[in-house]
Amino acid sequence: GNIKIEQPDRQIALVGKSLKAIPSASRFTLEQSVKVTSADPPIVVTTPTLTWEAPQSIVRIDVPFTASHQTAGLTLTAQKGVWQIQEQIIKLPQAAVVKAPQQDWELTSKNIEWRISQNLVNLPQTLTITSKSRGYSLTSQKGTVNLANQLIQLQGAVKATSNKDQSVITADGATWNIPQQLVTAQGNVSYRQAQ
Repeated sequence: GNIKIEQPDRQIALVGKSLKAIPSASRFTLEQSVKVTSADPPIVVTTPTLTWEAPQSIVRIDVPFTASHQTAGLTLTAQKGVWQIQEQIIKLPQAAVVKAPQQDWELTSKNIEWRISQNLVNLPQTLTITSKSRGYSLTSQKGTVNLANQLIQLQGAVKATSNKDQSVITADGATWNIPQQLVTAQGNVSYRQAQ
């Protein structure tokens, strides 16, 4: 059967088939078909195993996992991560992919910090953002994604490629306004289009 740990005051439930507990440290390791459900924010995490540090309200996952935000329509897959439940922050210190199918973009980076309550994704390292239907691909050294107003801001060695018109823009920075389908480049802008 399943083992279920609930913390009603934090609106979180953890379910798995096996439990290892260190009661003195309030540390619990769930294994086998683990699922974490949070009501606020509406996040669902699926993973083979995780460790929940109850006093700090931290979930640590050291194996590949998937997390999805039920109302924002975001799904992320990562090699490992830490979910600071109280602060509503998910940190992904290794290779990760964030998909936003409703806005039609996908992001890959080796370091992602998702500030859930602020609707903000911080990207402190090299990243790539693609939109297959639009034919866009953008790379940069760092950036942020504002999920509320669907703005992606990129800084450092930005390269924006459009497959539709075979154009390439390079710049120091760029802003992609997703609803307006507008990419604005700033600083040392260079534009090149295939003949």
